[in-house]
Amino acid sequence: MKKSFSIFMSLLMILSIIPMSAINSSALSFGDYEYAISTSGAMKAVITRYNGTDENVVVPSYILGFEVVAILDNAFNSNDKIKTVTVQNGILSIGKFAFNNCINLEKVILPDSIQEIGNLAFQGCKKLASINIPSKLDTISAYLFSGCSSIPNIILPETIKTIGNYAFFDCSSLANIAIPKATTRIGDWAFAGCQLLKNMDFSENIQYIGMHIFDECANFTSFNVSRENKEYMSIDGVLFSNDTNELIQYPYGKAGNYTIPNGTHKIAEMAFYNCKGIDSVVIPNTITDIGQSAFRGCIGLKNIIIPESVNSVGNQAFSGCVNLKTASIPSSLKKIPAFAFSECTSLDNIIIPEGITSIESSAFRGCSALLEISVPQSVNAVGESVCVGTK
Repeated sequence: MKKSFSIFMSLLMILSIIPMSAINSSALSFGDYEYAISTSGAMKAVITRYNGTDENVVVPSYILGFEVVAILDNAFNSNDKIKTVTVQNGILSIGKFAFNNCINLEKVILPDSIQEIGNLAFQGCKKLASINIPSKLDTISAYLFSGCSSIPNIILPETIKTIGNYAFFDCSSLANIAIPKATTRIGDWAFAGCQLLKNMDFSENIQYIGMHIFDECANFTSFNVSRENKEYMSIDGVLFSNDTNELIQYPYGKAGNYTIPNGTHKIAEMAFYNCKGIDSVVIPNTITDIGQSAFRGCIGLKNIIIPESVNSVGNQAFSGCVNLKTASIPSSLKKIPAFAFSECTSLDNIIIPEGITSIESSAFRGCSALLEISVPQSVNAVGESVCVGTK
């Protein structure tokens, strides 16, 4: 009963592509395949499971005279025998987890009839080195190729409008990929862990670039945004809002010293997160807001001067900056936020200026080199575990 219900729910997900007035959810068999068919109207077949052990698999477009229109969720999940898959023309959709964790899968050939591929369909296919993206596809779904560490390059058709969260996460061999002009949205962490990517061009049509899309991309040094883009712009490879009011993302692999342009007002949440190669950052006195975790994990930073223009700093803003020795806190701040300097293990001296009224929980937690904190009379609230782990 549970298996039949699962098949039925999977079929519901493709009804927008394949209209079916009734479905026979009972598992039928044809060779190594289990399948189901519609019971009225245009009778179509959908593959629910492959049980074979062949290394080279051709997914048929017909089963016993019924046209096959979909490969459902989990159909080939965790099959460790398959090396190549050829999907024949006519199939319209591939479900979630369909080829997930097929650890020996090396090559996939997909027909242009494919209109939809579900989340995580090829996740964890570590040996997958060759796959074509069908020309009718408009979305690269979330986690689609996550963990496919052998793909060296991939060509996205001009029909792609959306690249989902974690779509190419940890594709560590991916060195070449071009974002189509039609693409308007790239999800969070989409290319994180793609260690060979060096730069990327973004057209005027991009409306959203997600957080951490190039995290742990050690060679990525430049965002290149079209001058016609109305949402973003790039200055020296750094991603800004189009009006330059906000510094949005600093390239993970860009090393050395950096001066934020005068006139910038905000450093976005996680803007420099985990940028291990940056040695120093000069913050201009036009900055008023430093976002949550903005410099978290910047292990190369040795000192930071927060100007008097800043009136807001987010939680964990400098957490994990293990080589940070000095930090200048402005009197313009009213509070030192939670975990602001936590685990800054080289921080040995901090002066809190008059005007600060609150030090939130764990603000200096784990600052093992910190001998003394000078607290002004203006402070009237101190959170829990502020100095846990200090000397």
